[in-house]
Amino acid sequence: MKAVQEIERMRNGGGFYGDVAAFQAIDPESVDLLGQELRNGTDADFREKLVKALLRLGTSRNPDALLENRQILATIVQDGSVRDDCAYLTAMEGLAESAPGEALAEFGKTFAKLAESTPNSGLFLVIAKAKAREALPVLRKRSGEPEWKDDLSLRIALAALGDQAIEDEFVRDFETTTDADAKMRSAETLGRIGTRKALESLARGMRSPLVATIPATFMKSVRPDIAKAIHMNYPRHRFLLIIRSDADYERIEQFCEKEFGTTWKAPRPPFLTIQPLAPTH
Repeated sequence: MKAVQEIERMRNGGGFYGDVAAFQAIDPESVDLLGQELRNGTDADFREKLVKALLRLGTSRNPDALLENRQILATIVQDGSVRDDCAYLTAMEGLAESAPGEALAEFGKTFAKLAESTPNSGLFLVIAKAKAREALPVLRKRSGEPEWKDDLSLRIALAALGDQAIEDEFVRDFETTTDADAKMRSAETLGRIGTRKALESLARGMRSPLVATIPATFMKSVRPDIAKAIHMNYPRHRFLLIIRSDADYERIEQFCEKEFGTTWKAPRPPFLTIQPLAPTH
């Protein structure tokens, strides 16, 4: 069986480079085998390879590159978290990036238990995405602990679960900054919070004129990053990521108008995504 051979190769020190051909399609038997090895394995590097294989297997078979297969999700959530190691970190980071919130929601109680026993920043982002209110009491407790009180991911999770003071702070930061780099960082934060208020703020920002510039390298509009942050919450709307002309910006604006009731006070800025700059001498 190719799956067994591939697992044995990784156990013996072979790397994982994104190739899941040994597992064919999403075969329940192969996923069970990966889960068993992940659950019983003690070597952190080997466990991390198994997590990466599961993440790749789930996303590579999905037309939107989303991790939606329930068996794979359950295996990563439950078996990936049995040890507090790099595999667990990779599992949470992978879920935060690739799994849609609605697919994560059913694991809310598990996430709450993990926040109690083995918290990490990736887990907090997963909780935010899942809107796992079961974890809110634990997160509030963590927010008073020196190790976590200033952790950005924990504050994102609290905002996502209804802490209006933190949510308002993040929205205000996004809307008032005049620094392009700060605007893009704030956009990602609001995208991860994913509340209605956060998304409405992002939508209003789609006509921001701010441009980040690295001299003699490139200039970059903040607007694609804002659209990408919205896409975090609408992962099947790939048009939010594809901006090749002003018509693409117009389509995104029309989506914002329909979805969030956005209105505009300023005209759309001249078309720009990223533009190389000639070196200066």
